[in-house]
Amino acid sequence: QRPDLRNAELSLQVSKIGLDVARANSLLRLQITARGFREVDPNSRTQGSLNILASYPLFDGGLTRANLREAEASVESAQFRLQQAERDAYAEVESAVLTFRETAERLEASKVAVAAARRNFDAAQESLREGVGTIVEVLTAQLALITAETNLVQATYDAAVAELQLRLAVGDKLPQEP
Repeated sequence: QRPDLRNAELSLQVSKIGLDVARANSLLRLQITARGFREVDPNSRTQGSLNILASYPLFDGGLTRANLREAEASVESAQFRLQQAERDAYAEVESAVLTFRETAERLEASKVAVAAARRNFDAAQESLREGVGTIVEVLTAQLALITAETNLVQATYDAAVAELQLRLAVGDKLPQEP
């Protein structure tokens, strides 16, 4: 999973927990304590106590309500950030897929261009050997072959980068360096 999405999800969870805490702080609190003891003497009686304490924040100057509103706003903000992160991730994936497809097509076209340039170069050399071609034709074909091979190297690099960008966009782990 993408770290940015995971971070936004965790941030939302933390905000929701904060909201739960703020809500709990605005409720009636009960504390029940029970104790019992018995003396070592077998003739003694067992004694115990039960204490119940209830508390409610009556006069806190609106602090409890303000904390609750702040926690609600924090949840809304975290939800917005998560939605924005999801939209950004979707856009990145779309862009990466498009780039990956384009570079794959360019790579295939470059392979075809190299094969055609090689055939043209071989034909120019054969024409020169048979005396019907010129050295200029051979050099021009050789330059076209070198250009096609250079384009193939660049297309191969671009395709590899596009694949890595796509893997990053969808949240895949990248291969480790040796």
